[in-house]
Parts: sequence; structure tokens; C-alpha cells
Amino acid sequence: MEKTEFFNQFHIATMYAQYAQYRRNGGNNMAIRRNLVLLSGRIEWKADDVRNVTFKNGNSETFYKIRVSCKRDAKNAEPVYDSFYIEFSGKDAAFAKQYLNVGNYIAVEGECSVNTSKKDENGITVYEEMYTIKVREFNASKNLYLNENEIKIMGYLAKDPKVFTGAVSSVAITVIVNRKGGSTKSDTFNVKVFGKSAEYVQKHFHKGNAIAVDGRMQPAYFKDGVWHNNAEIVSNYVRNPLSNLNEAEPANEPVEAQ
Repeated sequence: MEKTEFFNQFHIATMYAQYAQYRRNGGNNMAIRRNLVLLSGRIEWKADDVRNVTFKNGNSETFYKIRVSCKRDAKNAEPVYDSFYIEFSGKDAAFAKQYLNVGNYIAVEGECSVNTSKKDENGITVYEEMYTIKVREFNASKNLYLNENEIKIMGYLAKDPKVFTGAVSSVAITVIVNRKGGSTKSDTFNVKVFGKSAEYVQKHFHKGNAIAVDGRMQPAYFKDGVWHNNAEIVSNYVRNPLSNLNEAEPANEPVEAQ
């Protein structure tokens, strides 16, 4: 079975499980969550050392970060690259520090967290929204050469979709995804939806509705001393995870984002 096919089937199975959990929780959208990333690319930076963190409960953990550059599948004359921070923990952190080097290629599966804007002591924004992928599994074999960028999230809408007019229908949505383990924290994702998918979202989704999104991550980028754009997900597919999954839904084909 192709990895993408397995990934999609796994995601559908997860939707069924989430729907069952939703029913057990009396229709509480807080039970709807999914945050899964597949990413591969070239290591362009690695931290000098591991970071040791002690939590309020007295437990401690070791973390290590690298930055990976992933080539975007675009038809531009010049290639476009997106950069993502990758965070390892525990034994993986020590392994990554020792064996991973700039120039290596790596593929990771993990969960995406969103780092929100921060300001320095002068009140100047240091960075906007950035994505950090928290690693669950990874592969750094020598023959690896991929540029994969795929994310699947399930959460609920923080507000009604914002509609844009133009040659191609588009909407912007904000999806809140709760973190695992019963944490009170959540990640907020900005999502752009185009074409028939945008029309579908505009018609069927409103603030508070559960939603599932498949797409690619498009992070903010640094140029001329400033950060440009906010991090966002460019959607390939959108659906309602609480609908009857055996029923056909309105046409919802992805279109190429401009």
C-alpha cells in the first residue's frame, strides 16, 4: 500500500474514532482533535547543544532542535523553500545532536505546534507565527531525498469563515486544535481554502463547528530583516468529521493556490 493511501485511510479511521468520542462526550467539540504532520527535507541548521527543561511536577526532559528546508511543489521559475523547526525529545534528542548534520536529509512524522508572536524589550515583533514539528518518528537514511509537506488537523472553528472575492473562490478559516493528553493548551491554525472547497466551507461551516483539514504548511518567512506573512495551512481538502462518513458530500476538489 502506498504511504499516502495508508495515511489517508488512517486519517478516516481516526475520524470514526473521534466521532465515537464526541458522542460519548455529549457532543462536546473539545473531544475533536487531530494533529499529524509528514515532513521531509534538508537540514539547514542545528542547535549547538541540547536543552534541559524541568517541569512544575518535578519531571525533566531533554530537547534538541534543527531546522529543515523543504522545497515547495510550485511551477515558479525559481524554486521556493519553506523552513520548519523540528524538535526532538528524550533519547531522540541526544541521537539527533550526535548524528544529524547540516546537509543531511530527514523525514519526520509528528505533531505541529504554533509559536505565537513575541516582542523584544523595545516592543518590536521578533517573529510572527512559526511552526515547530514535535517528532514522534523519523528517518535519516543516507539515500533519503524527499520534499514532503503534509498536515492533517481536526478541531473546531474559532470564528465564521472570512470570504474573499476574486477569480478563484477563497475563504480564510481559523481552526483550534487541542493538544493531546487532556492539556488545556491548544494550537490555532490559520487555513486558506480555495475553489469548490471554499464554496463548501462557506455554505456548511460556522463558528464552533468541528472541521477536518488536509493540506500543506506554509510558514512565515524572513526577508530584509523582517518576517513576512503569518504561518498558514493551504488546504487541499476539507470535510466535516461529524457527518455520516458513508454519505457523499458536496464536490470538494482541491485547486492550485495562486
